[in-house]
Amino acid sequence: MKLDQATAIAERVKAQLAPHCDRIEIAGSIRRRKADVGDIEIVAIPKPYDVGLFASGIAPIVSAWPKVRGELPCKYTQRKLPDGIALDLFFATAENWGLIYAIRTGSAEYSHRVLACGWVRNGYKSADGMLSRDGVAVLVREERDLFRMAGVPWVEPQARSMSSPNNEMSGGR
Repeated sequence: MKLDQATAIAERVKAQLAPHCDRIEIAGSIRRRKADVGDIEIVAIPKPYDVGLFASGIAPIVSAWPKVRGELPCKYTQRKLPDGIALDLFFATAENWGLIYAIRTGSAEYSHRVLACGWVRNGYKSADGMLSRDGVAVLVREERDLFRMAGVPWVEPQARSMSSPNNEMSGGR
């Protein structure tokens, strides 16, 4: 799907979910401004919600879209939107927002080869959606915090690919 069409759908989905979230943003290839988009990725910190018979908050909206994987409550669910494109919805907390948002902005190769390799090199470990150091959980509230922990200069989302001259692997310190 072309970027402008995917962006319009993503903005509509974000607007539907936003009243039920403390924070919500579009990530993935849309945020990186790729010409062609394979799916819509959104990262959200949902307000408390219920599932099942007394579903409330974000749950009734998400549950209305056919499930591909991930049953609420969860950290990730994939849904098929009526527009024919997949929605990858990632749930974060205030404590790990920066980690989840950066990783889900991608690209996958950039997140692994630059960010993850950087945080490992600096003594951090990633497990269950959180970073830790010496066995102690570390807050990653914003993306810039993650870049700092990884020892990587800030890179705008559009330049987060391995082919970009503005990344660590190609000498863009």
